[in-house]
Amino acid sequence: MDRANAETGKDIGGKRGMIASLASISLVMSLGNSMLIPVLPIIEKQLKRVYSLRCIRLWQLFFIPIAGYMSDRMGRKKVIIPSLLLAAIGGA
Repeated sequence: MDRANAETGKDIGGKRGMIASLASISLVMSLGNSMLIPVLPIIEKQLKRVYSLRCIRLWQLFFIPIAGYMSDRMGRKKVIIPSLLLAAIGGA
Protein backbone atom coordinates (compact mmCIF):
# COMPACT_ATOMS: atom_id res chain seq x y z
CA MET A 1 0.00 0.00 0.00
CA ASP A 2 1.19 3.46 -0.72
CA ARG A 3 1.15 6.20 1.89
CA ALA A 4 -2.22 7.75 0.95
CA ASN A 5 -3.97 4.39 1.04
CA ALA A 6 -2.17 3.32 4.21
CA GLU A 7 -3.85 6.14 6.06
CA THR A 8 -7.33 5.25 4.84
CA GLY A 9 -6.77 1.51 5.02
CA LYS A 10 -7.82 0.95 1.40
CA ASP A 11 -5.91 -1.42 -0.84
CA ILE A 12 -6.32 -0.61 -4.51
CA GLY A 13 -3.99 -3.41 -5.63
CA GLY A 14 -6.88 -5.84 -5.41
CA LYS A 15 -9.01 -3.67 -7.68
CA ARG A 16 -6.18 -3.31 -10.18
CA GLY A 17 -5.65 -7.06 -10.22
CA MET A 18 -9.34 -7.68 -10.74
CA ILE A 19 -9.50 -5.18 -13.60
CA ALA A 20 -6.39 -6.66 -15.21
CA SER A 21 -7.77 -10.20 -14.99
CA LEU A 22 -11.12 -9.17 -16.49
CA ALA A 23 -9.39 -7.24 -19.27
CA SER A 24 -7.14 -10.19 -20.04
CA ILE A 25 -10.15 -12.39 -20.81
CA SER A 26 -10.91 -10.40 -23.95
CA LEU A 27 -7.26 -10.39 -24.95
CA VAL A 28 -6.83 -14.14 -24.53
CA MET A 29 -10.07 -14.89 -26.41
CA SER A 30 -9.16 -12.65 -29.35
CA LEU A 31 -5.61 -14.01 -29.52
CA GLY A 32 -6.87 -17.57 -29.29
CA ASN A 33 -9.38 -17.04 -32.08
CA SER A 34 -6.92 -15.23 -34.33
CA MET A 35 -4.38 -18.04 -33.96
CA LEU A 36 -6.81 -20.96 -34.03
CA ILE A 37 -9.23 -20.08 -36.82
CA PRO A 38 -6.66 -20.14 -39.66
CA VAL A 39 -5.41 -23.56 -38.51
CA LEU A 40 -8.83 -25.18 -37.93
CA PRO A 41 -9.14 -26.72 -41.43
CA ILE A 42 -5.75 -28.42 -41.00
CA ILE A 43 -6.70 -29.70 -37.55
CA GLU A 44 -10.02 -30.97 -38.86
CA LYS A 45 -8.30 -32.95 -41.63
CA GLN A 46 -5.75 -34.48 -39.26
CA LEU A 47 -8.28 -35.40 -36.59
CA LYS A 48 -11.02 -36.32 -39.07
CA ARG A 49 -13.50 -34.57 -36.81
CA VAL A 50 -14.96 -31.93 -39.04
CA TYR A 51 -18.30 -31.61 -37.33
CA SER A 52 -17.09 -31.47 -33.74
CA LEU A 53 -14.82 -28.47 -34.38
CA ARG A 54 -17.45 -26.72 -36.47
CA CYS A 55 -19.96 -27.16 -33.66
CA ILE A 56 -17.72 -25.06 -31.44
CA ARG A 57 -17.94 -22.21 -33.93
CA LEU A 58 -21.71 -22.58 -34.23
CA TRP A 59 -22.12 -22.46 -30.44
CA GLN A 60 -20.03 -19.29 -30.39
CA LEU A 61 -22.06 -17.79 -33.21
CA PHE A 62 -25.31 -18.23 -31.31
CA PHE A 63 -24.30 -17.79 -27.68
CA ILE A 64 -21.85 -14.87 -27.76
CA PRO A 65 -24.64 -12.37 -28.58
CA ILE A 66 -26.84 -13.95 -25.91
CA ALA A 67 -24.04 -13.70 -23.35
CA GLY A 68 -23.49 -10.07 -24.36
CA TYR A 69 -27.16 -9.28 -23.84
CA MET A 70 -27.16 -11.05 -20.49
CA SER A 71 -24.06 -9.18 -19.35
CA ASP A 72 -25.71 -5.88 -20.26
CA ARG A 73 -28.78 -6.78 -18.22
CA MET A 74 -27.32 -8.68 -15.25
CA GLY A 75 -23.76 -7.40 -15.03
CA ARG A 76 -20.52 -8.57 -16.57
CA LYS A 77 -19.15 -10.44 -13.56
CA LYS A 78 -22.36 -12.44 -13.11
CA VAL A 79 -22.01 -13.72 -16.68
CA ILE A 80 -18.22 -14.11 -16.99
CA ILE A 81 -17.67 -16.22 -13.88
CA PRO A 82 -20.23 -18.96 -14.74
CA SER A 83 -19.04 -18.88 -18.36
CA LEU A 84 -15.44 -19.43 -17.28
CA LEU A 85 -16.51 -22.28 -15.02
CA LEU A 86 -18.41 -23.91 -17.88
CA ALA A 87 -15.40 -23.47 -20.18
CA ALA A 88 -13.14 -25.05 -17.55
CA ILE A 89 -15.49 -28.01 -17.12
CA GLY A 90 -15.80 -28.41 -20.89
CA GLY A 91 -12.04 -28.26 -21.38
CA ALA A 92 -11.32 -30.87 -18.73
